[in-house]
Amino acid sequence: MQIRFYDNDKNNFEGMAAMGIDTFLVDETIPNSIFSSSDDSPSFQTYFTLMKKAFTTSQQKEYFRYLENNFNFATLPLPCEGLTAKQCIDIEKWVTPKLPRNRLLLLDWDRTLTAVEGYFTSPHETKHLQEAEFQFIFGSSTRLDRIQSMINTCFHYKVPVYILTNNTGAQEDKNYFVQFMRLLSPHFSEQHLLPSSQSPSKAHFLIEYFKKKKEQEESKKTQPGRKNTEKTQKKHRKKKKAVTLESLKR
Repeated sequence: MQIRFYDNDKNNFEGMAAMGIDTFLVDETIPNSIFSSSDDSPSFQTYFTLMKKAFTTSQQKEYFRYLENNFNFATLPLPCEGLTAKQCIDIEKWVTPKLPRNRLLLLDWDRTLTAVEGYFTSPHETKHLQEAEFQFIFGSSTRLDRIQSMINTCFHYKVPVYILTNNTGAQEDKNYFVQFMRLLSPHFSEQHLLPSSQSPSKAHFLIEYFKKKKEQEESKKTQPGRKNTEKTQKKHRKKKKAVTLESLKR
């Protein structure tokens, strides 16, 4: 199986090569594409202002009022581009049907898929507020559309996509995190979330994950065998009983 892993932190690549996993660094120093090329000093405050202009519904405005009253943007790292257009195109080429389909894609969440670190959840979050938050953490609509298209292309060609993340929310509030993933693509489910925050490393998490998955697959293989054996034995008993009854008739 060919496996690719994209992450903005190269320290997370430790141990991956020994597992045969190809790693790709996401450059988090590239500012999010919502900033114009003429913006000489982009900041999180600028990002907030630009995103706020793009949000027009009452629910979206409510979410931005919450952000404005609860976060100090001056202390937050600059929202980045994360996965670039070039990287997304390269992934789509990698999953084309002309190539073997026995492959798997691993993606980090914070500042790889998203533009920011973590998420900004309102304590009174509704479905509409969550959708506003989702759009906010991904940045420009062009970027979000590109990532959604890439992920859906992978699933279309039967290449599973998994989110391998140290984000503690993926461990502590898995259901909420999966809801975010499903906004990204309806193909995502809980099985596609790999929360590694409590593991020594992402490589260590994968070793344990693949080991457990292999054991489950082997267990499934043996179960049908037992059923077939039971059916054969039952059929044999019926046949033997029929012969006995026929003998008695004679």
